[in-house]
Amino acid sequence: MMKSLKEGDPGKRSMMMDELLSDLIRRFDYLGSEQKLGFMKMCAENSRGQKKLLKKILSIWLKASYPRVPSKSDIWMETRLKNNMKLKPKELAIQCANYLKIPKEMIPYLIKLAQKVKQRLRMREKRRPVLN
Repeated sequence: MMKSLKEGDPGKRSMMMDELLSDLIRRFDYLGSEQKLGFMKMCAENSRGQKKLLKKILSIWLKASYPRVPSKSDIWMETRLKNNMKLKPKELAIQCANYLKIPKEMIPYLIKLAQKVKQRLRMREKRRPVLN
């Protein structure tokens, strides 16, 4: 099957790959917890040299696991920064994780979110300067 994926037109290859992935997902659902953990461990070990890919995969898993984190943390960070714009994104992310009881694995994602929130507030201030 893999040999046929390498040959032929790209459209057909893409469709075959989509079918393979759909089949893999269906089969994954039938696995037990230990088997799923083993499969994920094998995937991670197989992708060992691809750090960026693993970070993206981790980000996808964390966002799927904690879907409400971005909105809650975004609001919390914005309120915090309105009171103290001198806070650094890393400090803010750690405080947010502690306050909202978010797993430490999410801190890199929260740092990026803090950077975006801080930049958004800076731009808001730039557009609407405070009159004294």
